[in-house]
Amino acid sequence: MGGAPDRSARPEAAPRSRARILFAAPAIVVLGLTLRFGLPDAAADPLGGACYALLVYVLVAFLAPRASRWLLGGVALTICVGIELFQLTAIPARLADAVPPVALVLGSGYSAADLPPYLAGAFLAVLLDRFLRPQSGRGRARAGQSR
Repeated sequence: MGGAPDRSARPEAAPRSRARILFAAPAIVVLGLTLRFGLPDAAADPLGGACYALLVYVLVAFLAPRASRWLLGGVALTICVGIELFQLTAIPARLADAVPPVALVLGSGYSAADLPPYLAGAFLAVLLDRFLRPQSGRGRARAGQSR
């Protein structure tokens, strides 16, 4: 009676649909490019960074559709920070000089100001995953039985 809440009554999320993920990825790319080239740098940089983290989350979710959203968010953030730290080397800048679109993926120079938008984007991805992913029928049935 006064014990811990019954966690088994909580609805389970259905496995992520790779088809939905494949639809989401290009939409995020279009949004990110629109922001990047349609807004002043002061707004485009943080919004683009958040979109970048959101895209990384989606790509990781495609590879591991059954992973928890917090794990995916952590992995996405780690990848974003890793790529940002990679910019401390001259390699991304050299690659971007040779092939300019590479700058959109790897960047060209380190900026600590990019880190908070990555965190915000990864957290936004976790929230979107939580509220947009349908609940499984099994979890709904179980939740209904526990009342």
